[in-house]
Amino acid sequence: MSSVATLNPDIELNLKSNALEVLQVAWKASRRMETLSDDRKDAKAAERALAFIDKAFAELERKNP
Repeated sequence: MSSVATLNPDIELNLKSNALEVLQVAWKASRRMETLSDDRKDAKAAERALAFIDKAFAELERKNP
């Protein structure tokens, strides 16, 4: 996959943009669940999910050397 992406930077940019959009939707949904859930276990699970999503954002936003 990376060899295909390096052949066409537009494809790589589009894939990255799509991934960031999906992560943003997941972050918002998880944040709502964490904040609004009456179930403490669900709220804690959402909190853990947010940590993973934040790490994914950091990985995708990191500049390639």
